[in-house]
Amino acid sequence: MSEQDDLPLPPPEEEAPRRAASARLEVRGGPGREAMLREALDPANQSLRDALRLSFRVLQMVMVVLVVVFLFSGLKTIEPGQIGLRLQLGQLEEAALEPGAHLALPFPAGDVIVLDGRGQSWDLEDAFMPLAATRRGTDSATDAASVNDFIRPGRDGGVLLQGADIGHIRLRGNWEVIEPARLLRSVDPQESRGSTGVNADRLVRLLTERAVVHATAGRTLEELLAFGDVEQQEIAASVQKGLDNLSSGLRVASVEFPEDPLPALAIRREIQALEQARVNAVRDVEIAREDAQAILIDVAGPQWEDVNNAISAWQEADRVGGDTMAMQAAADTALEADDVSGEVASSLQMARAYASLVEVTLGQEARRHEGLLPAWREQRGLVASRLWSEVFANVLSTPDVEVVQVPESGGFQLRLAGSDDVQELRRRMRLNEREAAQMIEGIDLDNPWLMGASMMRLQGPGRQLQRDSSSLNNPR
Repeated sequence: MSEQDDLPLPPPEEEAPRRAASARLEVRGGPGREAMLREALDPANQSLRDALRLSFRVLQMVMVVLVVVFLFSGLKTIEPGQIGLRLQLGQLEEAALEPGAHLALPFPAGDVIVLDGRGQSWDLEDAFMPLAATRRGTDSATDAASVNDFIRPGRDGGVLLQGADIGHIRLRGNWEVIEPARLLRSVDPQESRGSTGVNADRLVRLLTERAVVHATAGRTLEELLAFGDVEQQEIAASVQKGLDNLSSGLRVASVEFPEDPLPALAIRREIQALEQARVNAVRDVEIAREDAQAILIDVAGPQWEDVNNAISAWQEADRVGGDTMAMQAAADTALEADDVSGEVASSLQMARAYASLVEVTLGQEARRHEGLLPAWREQRGLVASRLWSEVFANVLSTPDVEVVQVPESGGFQLRLAGSDDVQELRRRMRLNEREAAQMIEGIDLDNPWLMGASMMRLQGPGRQLQRDSSSLNNPR
C-alpha cells in the first residue's frame, strides 16, 4: 500500500432531506392487479400515438406544399409590351420570351427578368435652361429678364458657344430596348427589373448632355439659333454612338427641340424688342404707302401715275431745257383725259365753269364794247352820252333808290329822311341777302353744280346718307 492509502478517508457528506412524495402508487394484491393496471393505460398510449401520427402527416403535407411552392416560385407572367429573359444557373439566355407565363428555376438558381419593352422618353428640361424659364415659362422669364441678372452655375443651365457667348437649349426624345440581353449585361439587373432600368435612363440622359455640349461648343450664337433637323440628327447620332460603344442594347428613336434654342434671356428680350420695332416700321411704311396711294387717287383718280409721269416729264424738260411745249401739251392731255377723276377733275371742271362764266359776263361786255368801237371813233360825244344815260338808268332802276333834286346854288342845309316804304323795302332786301348767303353755305364749292355731292365720296367707314335739309346746308 502506498502512503496515500494509509491516509484516513473524509467522512461522507450527509444528503439533504428529500420532500415527501405527494402520492404513492401501491399495487395491493396479487399479479392480477398489475395486469389490470396495464390494460387501463393502453387507451391513453393509443391516443398519444394517433395524435403524433396525425401531426406527422400534416407536417409532411406542409413540407410537400412548400416544396411545390418553391419549385413554382420561378413562374412569372410577361404582359404585352414587356420583354422577358430567362436566367438559368447564372447563364442569361439570349432569346427574349414571348408574352405569357414562363417557368424558371427557383431563385437564386434561376429567374425570369421582366423589362418594359415600350419606348421610354426623356426631357432635358433644366439641364441647359435657366431656372426662371423652367419655373415660370420662357416668355414670362424673358419679360422679367434684366442685364443685371447673373447666370449661376448649378442653378441655371446653359451652353458655352464660340466667342464666349451663352445659349440655352432644351431637348427631349425617346429610346427603346432592342437587345435586352446586352442591356442587362451593361446595366445592373436589379435596377432594371420591373420598370425600365433607372440606370439606363440616366445613361441616355448623360450621353445626350455630352452630345449637346460637343455639338454647341464650336458654333456661334447665330448658328445655335438656327438649329434644326440637321442638328437633331447630329445629336441623335452622337448619343447612339455612345450607347453602342457601351453595348447597352438601346436605340435612340427620336430627338427633337420642344422650343427654339435661345440666347441669354436678357439678350432675347432686346432681340424681341428689335424685331418688334422692325415689324412696326414695316407696318408704318405700309400704312404711309397706303395713305399716299389714297391721297394720289383722291387727287387724280386710279390713273394718277400717268398724270404724275406727264407732269414730271414736263418739269424735267423745263429743268434741262428740253421741249417744254411738247411736254406741256402731253401734261394737258393727261390731265384732261376721260379717266382722270378726283380733285384734278374737280379743279378742271371749276376752271371750265369759271371760263364759261367769264365768257357769259365779261365776254359779252367785251363784244359789246368792240361793237361800239367804230361809233366811238366817229362820234365820241354821242356814244359817251348814251353810255352815261344807260349807267344812270341802271342806277335808278334799283328799287330802293330815292331821287332828291336840290338847287344848283344857294346856301342851305338838308335834312333827309327816307321814305317808310323804301326803308321797309331795304329791310326785306337785307333779309333776302341773308337767306341767299345761307343757301351759298350749303353749296359744295368743289362741285358747285351738284349740292350735297360730297356724300358721294368714299370718306371711310361708318358713313350715313343724310336725306334731310341739313345735308344741303352742311353737306360735309
